[in-house]
Amino acid sequence: KPVETVAAIDLGRSGATIEKGASREEMAEEPPLPPPEPADTGVEQESTSTVVVVLEKESPQQKLGLDTVATEKPANLRIQRVKAGLIAEWNESHPDMEIRAGDIITHVNGDNSESKRLYSIIAESTSLTLRISRRPS
Repeated sequence: KPVETVAAIDLGRSGATIEKGASREEMAEEPPLPPPEPADTGVEQESTSTVVVVLEKESPQQKLGLDTVATEKPANLRIQRVKAGLIAEWNESHPDMEIRAGDIITHVNGDNSESKRLYSIIAESTSLTLRISRRPS
C-alpha cells in the first residue's frame, strides 16, 4: 500500500523554515476503504512510498541539484544522482525522508503530462511541489 508523507521547506532569504505534516491518511476525515485483495499471480508485489516536497527557489535559475533521466510512458524523471542544490539542502533537513538515486519524480506542480513539461516547470518556477516515489530497498 503506498504511503504518502507531506512536508515543506522554504529556503527563502530569511533561512530555512520546515513544516512536517501528517500523512494523507492521518488527515482524512473518514477512514479509507480497504483496498481490494490482490489477485494471486505468484509474483510478490512491491509497494511504493511517496513523498511530497515543496520547495521555494530564490530565482528560477536556482538549481535543484539533480541528474535525472526522463521517461515518457508514464512521464516521470528518474533521479540518477543528487548533487549540491536545493534537494541536498532538503536532505540535510529531512534525513528520514532523504531523496536519493533511484527515486522517481512523478509530478511537478501537479503536472505529469510529459517529461519535457516537467523539466520546463522546474526551470521556470520559483515555487515547486514535487511528488517523488520510491520502491522499498
